[in-house]
Amino acid sequence: MKIISPKYITLLLTSLIQSQQELFIPDWCSEMCKYPPIEVRYCFKEAYGLSATIYHVNKGEVLESGEVIDKKYSYEYRYLSVSQDLLEEFPFGAIVYIVGAGKFDGYWKVNDTMRNNNVRRIHFLVNDDVKVGLWDDITMYCVETPDLYN
Repeated sequence: MKIISPKYITLLLTSLIQSQQELFIPDWCSEMCKYPPIEVRYCFKEAYGLSATIYHVNKGEVLESGEVIDKKYSYEYRYLSVSQDLLEEFPFGAIVYIVGAGKFDGYWKVNDTMRNNNVRRIHFLVNDDVKVGLWDDITMYCVETPDLYN
């Protein structure tokens, strides 16, 4: 019986995961986040057991970060909103890696916040053609923070 080296198992898993998902890398991603963090080597903080939903913006709406976005291309921004209780650990501008949301897994940037009545919740900013989205038991890894290079 031949034993497979852990090194090859990691390579197999990496190639399998990358082939199974559409990896959309937004413009704001640095070199540090070009590939999914299989081992999450660059993780600063993590949050488990979150719930996630989707949200849309109206034309001319301003995000909490102060940015006005083009409603037509909402998904291409890859922005998400976090509940108030997560904002201290995942501040505006933090780049996070999401696991457990199917096609929404991947890199997102924290650029909005929710009202006070939400706890341990995130919202994915999506285009108007996406109508439904609800996930439980999401994991969010913070892989880059705005003050990382200061």
